[in-house]
Amino acid sequence: MIFLIYVVLLFLIFLGILDIEIISSSVDIYLQITSIILVILTISFLIIKKFDFFVNFSTLWFGLQRFIGLIICNFKFISVSVFKKFFLVKEVIFLYAFVLLLVHFIVRKLKKISFPLIFADKILIVYCLLLLLYTLFSSVNIWLKLLSLRRFITLPLLYFVGRIAIINFKEIKNCIKYTILFAYSICIYGLIDYFWARTYIYEYLFNIEEYFSKQVLVGFIPINWTFGDIMKSGVFTDYTFGTLPRFVTTFIEPTTLGSFLAFVFLFSVFCKKLINIKPLWIKYLLNLMLLFCLILTFSKGALTILLIGSAFILNYNKKIPKIIRKTYLYSVFVIIIGGIFIILTLNIGASAHINGLKTGILSAIKCPLGLGLGNAGNFANLVGNNVEDTVGGESAIGSMLGQLGFCGFIPYLLFIINLIISLVKKVNSNDKMIFITMAGAFLGYSINSLFTDSALGTTGNYYYFLFSGMLISQVILFNKKEALLNGRKHDEKEDAIYNTENFNSCK
Repeated sequence: MIFLIYVVLLFLIFLGILDIEIISSSVDIYLQITSIILVILTISFLIIKKFDFFVNFSTLWFGLQRFIGLIICNFKFISVSVFKKFFLVKEVIFLYAFVLLLVHFIVRKLKKISFPLIFADKILIVYCLLLLLYTLFSSVNIWLKLLSLRRFITLPLLYFVGRIAIINFKEIKNCIKYTILFAYSICIYGLIDYFWARTYIYEYLFNIEEYFSKQVLVGFIPINWTFGDIMKSGVFTDYTFGTLPRFVTTFIEPTTLGSFLAFVFLFSVFCKKLINIKPLWIKYLLNLMLLFCLILTFSKGALTILLIGSAFILNYNKKIPKIIRKTYLYSVFVIIIGGIFIILTLNIGASAHINGLKTGILSAIKCPLGLGLGNAGNFANLVGNNVEDTVGGESAIGSMLGQLGFCGFIPYLLFIINLIISLVKKVNSNDKMIFITMAGAFLGYSINSLFTDSALGTTGNYYYFLFSGMLISQVILFNKKEALLNGRKHDEKEDAIYNTENFNSCK
């Protein structure tokens, strides 16, 4: 059903973004306007009434967007401007979702339906307000200012989209299940691409050079990505252990794909009740496939999320002997610290990530209020900005420390700590493992953001924030139900905001 909705919306979106001068000879302008209105109405309905469908639609969009972009860039009638609009659609949709849900939230407040905010919500609001304040007083050009704001604020806004959405626990579990099944499917395709069809797909069927050239023209990637043989660039080839191809599947980018697969793998392995696949050996085989594909991305960040997340989750599994849990936890710690030491000692390419964190910390110590939005990170030395030495490059947290200083970093850090504590400590449910897995995945993501700038990207990381927001709402709901069972005061009107009529069936 959702795939059919996706295909229809995709067609309507393309009809709406095509250049008018191209289509006016064959398609009436009113049809284009009608298609845009239909997209807005459909998306609005999904956001307000069928938010689980909207989440599944988003999963399809993020997972297939780049592959569809590869296909359409080979059509002569698709101009560079249309190509750019297509890749910005997801930004517009999620910004629209935030605004629409915020309006809906305000209406509920006017109707005296309370919406409790936890400390993580409040401190993240402070962080977002600080970002807007820094934007007003930033000295860089408007393009770089908006680019920096977008990179820091998009994921927090997605968290709030999840927080104020109307969705129940059963629907959340179905969304996670859908995401896992989608990951299985693109991994199967990706393995065919990896071992048998890569040359045919990217050189004969579709022109990968044209795809990357258009990405450069619209400013999405640096021009140096297109130097030389693209199939042997860092996107498709890893040189750590020789010349080895990287797993890209429909994402056509291994780093964001690795982050997505790490999220999916943790839920697929540790939340066994989500997907009931029989015989059991098939599920083990699928999980091994996920792990194999994740490793083939050669994404050190994905492995970091996997190791830290699994160590955190296993620490809460009382069925495993304590000595085994602690040994694994300490082993992960030693592996990560040892890996950092080796990287610094050998001074290999990955040392740039650690150096980015170091320069960000030193900059924040020197300037606690930060250098200003746009004056640190990978984009700081763009044309029109007078920055010579890049601070915080290749590190999301290093970039944050450089631009916002401790003033912006401390609220963000408090948000992370309180979010993880809230997911783990405040739920007594048969499905508690889902909350623990989310906490472990978010912890892994947060530590990974110390060492990689790609942690600020939306495509591979939106799952961590969107699902965290939705699950925090369920934490509050479970606590309300527990309070009701314990005979404490309970306001039944508050349940309406969570769409909890099927609560008992969700357990």
